[in-house]
Amino acid sequence: MASALITGCTIIIKPSPFTPYSTLKCIEIAQEFFPAGVVQVLGGDDKLGPMLTAHPGIDRIAFTGSIATGKKIMEACAKTLKRVTLELGGNDVSIVLPDVNIQQVAPEVVLGALQNSGQVCIATKRVFIHQDIYRPFVDAMVAFTKYLKPGSPEDPSTGLGPVQNKMQYDRVMGFVDDCREKGYTFATGEQTVKQGKGYFVQPTIIDNPPTESRIVQEEPFGMVFPSLPCTSLPLLLLSYHLRQHLTNHHHTSQAQSSPCSPSPPTPKPSSAQTPQTAVSAPLSGAKTLSAPSALADRSRRVLSGSTAGESLIREDSWAGLRNREWEGSTRSRG
Repeated sequence: MASALITGCTIIIKPSPFTPYSTLKCIEIAQEFFPAGVVQVLGGDDKLGPMLTAHPGIDRIAFTGSIATGKKIMEACAKTLKRVTLELGGNDVSIVLPDVNIQQVAPEVVLGALQNSGQVCIATKRVFIHQDIYRPFVDAMVAFTKYLKPGSPEDPSTGLGPVQNKMQYDRVMGFVDDCREKGYTFATGEQTVKQGKGYFVQPTIIDNPPTESRIVQEEPFGMVFPSLPCTSLPLLLLSYHLRQHLTNHHHTSQAQSSPCSPSPPTPKPSSAQTPQTAVSAPLSGAKTLSAPSALADRSRRVLSGSTAGESLIREDSWAGLRNREWEGSTRSRG
């Protein structure tokens, strides 16, 4: 909104039909300061969006929402060659390194996942924990969730509110039911909440589900998330670059053993091999820096099972990879 107005554009805001009031109020206030017609708002259901994207008098569409809807918008805008900006759903990760203060960080990770009942774009959707502290860290998260009671805001003991609407509630419970049907381990949240005036969900942590499972691969956008043990943190971080820049190798990577799959205990890596960071590091696959060719070549060797490629990954800290990546991308821009 601000960037459009600064550059001299007029705008039409379409709020979500599920949460319109805050946007309507914001535009009502804005219209007191701008000339008539500069800032407008239209409320409506799902039929209104396609009308806006198809209208020949609109030059640009900016959308925040799901990937599925984003694809439809891009397809519709192509017919009139509209410029498009899409901010779509992600599957954000918190990566917990072995030197954290477990009692301090575990509650922060839980709150990062369950803030606003998990209905936040930047909320953590998955938690990868170094295998050396995996069990005590999960136990600490479970202990903290007991203080987050879902319920009415009128109840002083309530820690979490409801899911916003029936459609999203059914989606979140679909993840829970899928985990239950496939026999995954519930660290907490196996019992359902008695329904009242609201769509309440019990805070749920799924303990070490398969990496190919729905709960790991998709975004629930609610109060359920998986935790997985990690054996190789640099390789885990690098895997997110592969999803961005080596998508043609995706099926090959699935065939290789995952850095977060269950595995026998391995010797603890030396300080030269593991970056020592005292906080959990949220990472979104959609927001990584662009990798230079050297990093891409290294990634290909890892995916192909090359011993030389794997040894290169183990010898380098993530900080080193990140620094070289930034330098490479800076040179390419210059």
